[in-house]
Amino acid sequence: MKFKVHVIANLMLLSLSGFAMAQQAAPTSAPAQITAQSHSAATQNGTVASGSGASLINSAVTNSAALGWNYVHATSCLSFSDGYVYVLPREGGFWFANAPVFTATMLTQCVHGNWIGFHVVNSSTGAFDQIQTYNYK
Repeated sequence: MKFKVHVIANLMLLSLSGFAMAQQAAPTSAPAQITAQSHSAATQNGTVASGSGASLINSAVTNSAALGWNYVHATSCLSFSDGYVYVLPREGGFWFANAPVFTATMLTQCVHGNWIGFHVVNSSTGAFDQIQTYNYK
């Protein structure tokens, strides 16, 4: 019996005698950890309501969100007691917000690992004004 393996954008398709099965590839590493210090840096001591970052290095936030729509797979989430929620997507980096309408949407997508879009209006902080969700991964 011959196997054909195709890898397309982190999705592995295995074909076996006309039978196809889709399986997500396992994450290659644990999601980034958001500490109290990095949370304070990302939110600028709670003054930034929403935003994103490419990474947190020694509590210094590096941003790389482009203006307009940015899409990720919401695979891990983290909540802080001050109301902020972080999405740690499979693609890396992080997205955060403290507005209840955004945090509820973010957490719902995280449960399922679904595709989510953030409409960025400030490229220096990654602040967004809209979230678009999808019911697929």
